[in-house]
Order: sequence, then structure tokens, then C-alpha cells
Amino acid sequence: MLANIDYWRSVYSDSKVPTFPSQFSVFVQSWLGSSDARIIEFGCGNGRDSRFFHQMGHSVTVSDQVICEELQHFAMARHNFAAVETSIVDAVESLRHVIDLSEPVVLYSRFFQHAISESDQLVMLNSLSGVLHKESLLFFEFRLDGDAETPKEFGTAHYRRFQSAEEFRNTLAQTGFECVYSCEGNGYARYKSEDPHVGRFVAKPNANAHLRLVSTTSSDPVVAPVATLRLDDNRWLHGVCAEPTEGLVEIRVDDLLLTYVPLIPTSDGTSSKFIFRPAHCLMNAMPAEYTVNVVLPCKTQISVDQPAAFGEGDGSLSAQLDDGYLVSAKAGYLFKPPAEDDGWREKIFTAYGLAQQAIASIDNVSDLFVAYGALLGQVRSGDFIAYDDDFDAGILVDADSPAEAATHYYRIVGALREQGYNVATSDSHLGNFHLYLPDLPPVDIFLFFYRESTQELCSYNLAHVCEKSLMLPLQVSTLAGEEVLIPNQADELVAATYGENWRTPDPYFQWNMTPRHDLLKHAYQAASRAVESGGAIPEFNDPWLPAPVILEEASSEAAVDDVDVSAEAHKEGAPVP
Repeated sequence: MLANIDYWRSVYSDSKVPTFPSQFSVFVQSWLGSSDARIIEFGCGNGRDSRFFHQMGHSVTVSDQVICEELQHFAMARHNFAAVETSIVDAVESLRHVIDLSEPVVLYSRFFQHAISESDQLVMLNSLSGVLHKESLLFFEFRLDGDAETPKEFGTAHYRRFQSAEEFRNTLAQTGFECVYSCEGNGYARYKSEDPHVGRFVAKPNANAHLRLVSTTSSDPVVAPVATLRLDDNRWLHGVCAEPTEGLVEIRVDDLLLTYVPLIPTSDGTSSKFIFRPAHCLMNAMPAEYTVNVVLPCKTQISVDQPAAFGEGDGSLSAQLDDGYLVSAKAGYLFKPPAEDDGWREKIFTAYGLAQQAIASIDNVSDLFVAYGALLGQVRSGDFIAYDDDFDAGILVDADSPAEAATHYYRIVGALREQGYNVATSDSHLGNFHLYLPDLPPVDIFLFFYRESTQELCSYNLAHVCEKSLMLPLQVSTLAGEEVLIPNQADELVAATYGENWRTPDPYFQWNMTPRHDLLKHAYQAASRAVESGGAIPEFNDPWLPAPVILEEASSEAAVDDVDVSAEAHKEGAPVP
């Protein structure tokens, strides 16, 4: 294929290549209508069609194994236009770093399918089937087998593969797509004296492509049933699939879509679970009467037995959703994404600066740095993540146990309140608090603590074995063009917090607590409540501790002392070797 790449490099440097939009791009634009779309073009060539779509107001990302220099310059100078030079085998993985594929997209592919091999076509479609949102649309136009022997304006010196329309429709079905429109013939792609025989296809992900059993024995996807669906005393909705299953589950109230929540493997790997936690603001907006429906991506719908399951509200839910409010998949509350509002950005950086000054006046605590969601966006793209609903910051203290961390927490909160600041602590005592400043958005501040005895960095949902140098010294960087402080090795911290797939945007991300995280979280909660109330702090027994080394014969009293010191050092906890 190297000769093929060299051929296209020479073609794109030739001024004879058409630059006006193709007939197919106009066809696709008429299909899309007035709605703005997020378009991905596979095999963009010189960008003739992608530039047209950008001019029509769409957000465009182009991909090709060769992207001409002119198109690269065009992309760098435009908002909502990105270019990714990559092979077809790696294209989907490369694109996941620049566009959120969990949201609906439009995939556009013109005169590309006949330029790639059958195996590459299968890689392309199978990769897309595994990541595309079910409401995505795919548009294809390419030469069919009826065009194999016709004269070509651009000759026959490069690779072309011809397939029939029926073959391609079957390939779509086999790879998880439903063909909703197709036609073939001449007159669709005229150029000079050439009138090729082409096919046009419009497809969408089929229902079964989005909920598959994870199986090592069969390549055929099987739809898994939900074995249980229940509400707990907090009105949290729990579902469990009887088999290991992957996909997104819709949470609906009557005909209103609230959000999607992911299916997460259980700790023993034998099944999958999902959970939806409606917050008070969402409950208060519910209608007086309604039914909660859980809809699997395979379209199986299950109604919660209890009518008005989340409680009665003032009925404002529908109006708030129409007004642009969203429901957080992670925490179940209603919010408007403020990160797209330049006014919010200006205010939040003002709040961040004032919060830094407030923290700087307190002893034995690090400077305030960017953390959690704000740090994820900073490391991933240098900007806020899409749909971010608040600003997360962090402080670091030395504490060798959850009890010491809880003591620091209340010391810091108390010092801020003594200075006159409005501080709201977390009801669940998870070590974060909100600092409210007049006429400014709140800053959500998380307490990180480093345990020297176990060399662990701990915080909410975090117990990461590392050197303290992961955090310190803090580094100056930029977030949305403004200077901020970030941890010394911010990418490692983000990976430890969000997992190995942290580079891929996931608007439906939920924490999947490991037993280790659960232990530290509950130990911190218990210690925090004890410190707040002045009661006895529960003993923290850490089952992950390695057994203390016991020497059969101590060569000296000093050696015995060393053993005792070692045992004491391990009392509070250590990672599994």
C-alpha cells in the first residue's frame, strides 16, 4: 500500500483535483437539514466536502492516511475543524482522542470504501460498531462492481476494489448496522467526461450492536436480560444483568429521557450492574405521577414496579429539560453545562484565584491545585471537559491514616470559617467541601493525603501507590488559556483516578469502586464523623497489609527494634506487593 500512499500524495499536490463540493455532500446536507451535526469524514482527500460541511455550520473532524498540507493549515486556523492523519486500522482509536464518540455523530465516507481492502473495511465498520452512539448516522458513496470496466478520469494507476450493493448491505448488517436507504446507478458523481456507476447508502447502528454479552467462547453477540431491578431506601435505582454485559442503559420518566448510565462488571466478573442515583433537585422536579422506565440499548424496556419511584415533585422536570438542563449520569442532579459560557469561565478563574489566597493562609497544606474533572480536561485537551458542571480543585496534606486526614479536614474548614468564608461540607464526609465566594461560582475542594508508611496517595475514590513527587512540586500550566497549578505528574494522577481509558471522553462515566477504595472511603467516613462529634475514632484495620517480617533469631537488640519498627510502620496499611 506504500505505492498507493505515494500516489495520493502526488494527487493532492496537483491543482487539477476538484475543490468544489461533491453532489453527495449536498445530498447529505439536505438529509441533515438545518440541524448542526458533528461530522467525521473517513478518507477526506483534499477536504472539498469537509470544508463545505464546515461552511454549513457543522463541527467537522477529518481522517485520512494522507492529509495534504493545505488542509492541515485550514484545520489549524478554524474553530470546530480537526484533522487526524492515521491509517484506517488505527482511525477509530485515534479519533476517540479528539471527538466524543459516545454522543451522536455523522460519519461521512465518499469514494473511500472502494479505496480500501475488504479486511480494512471490516476493521473500520467493526471498530465503529463498538463505539458509535445508537443515534449516529453513516453516509457512504463509492464505486460499485458495475463501474469496474469504465474509463476513469484519474486512470488506473492506484488501488480500487469493486463490490456490489448487496455485498455492502450484507457487510453492514454483519458488523452491526442497519441500512435505512440505498440506491445505485449513474448520474450521481459526474466529473468531466466520467459518469461512474456508484452506490449511495445511509445506515445507522442496529439495536443489538449496543448491548453485547462479553464472551470468550462465541463471537455472536447475545442480548442479556436484567435479572434484578430494585430501589433502595435512598431511592437509588439498582440493576444487575445476569451475565457479563456491556453497554449504556437509558433512564426514562414516562417519555422523557433523563440520562444514560453504563453497565459495569461486578467485582467477581460473573455479571454486570448499573446504578442511578437521583439527587434531591431531580426528585423535586418530578411530576406528581409518572413511571420510571429502564430501557436497555437493545430496546428491551423494564418499568419500575413502584409508581412515582423517585418521589413526587413540582412537575418542572420537562420544562427544565427543554430549557437546556441535563441530568448527571454520575450524581443524578439537574444542571446546565456552564463550561460553554465564557462568563462562567471568567468568574470561575476569579474564584479559583481567591480560593488560592484563602488556602495559602493556612499552615501545613499545599497550594490549591486543579483536580478531578478540571484536571482531566487540562491534561486531555488544555480546556474544560464537555458538560463539566463545576470546578474541582485539591489540596494536599501529610496524614498516615484516615483519622489524621479527617483532623486536617476539619482544621482547614474551621480556619476558613474563622476568616469569614462560607464553607459547605459534604454530607457524606468524603473529604471535599465547597468554598462559596460572593457573586462567583463555588470551588469544589478535595482533600488529598499522602501516607508515608504505605506510599499511597489517597482521596475520594483514590488509593494510588506512588512517590510523593507525583504531586509535588506543583507545576504552572494553563487551563482554557489561564494559568493554574497542577500536580507534578498530572497525567499519572489522571490515569490513576479515571483508569487506563481516561483519554476517551465519557459523559456517562461512573466510579467503579474497588474493595481497596471502599475500605479507605468508609474508614475515612467513620473517622471524619468521629472527629466532628468528638467521639472515639474507630480502629482502622487494613486487610491489604503485608504480614510483618518475623525473624527466627535476632542477632542483636537493634535487630529486634528494627522488627518492631517495621511492624509499627505497617500497622496502618500497605499495598499488595
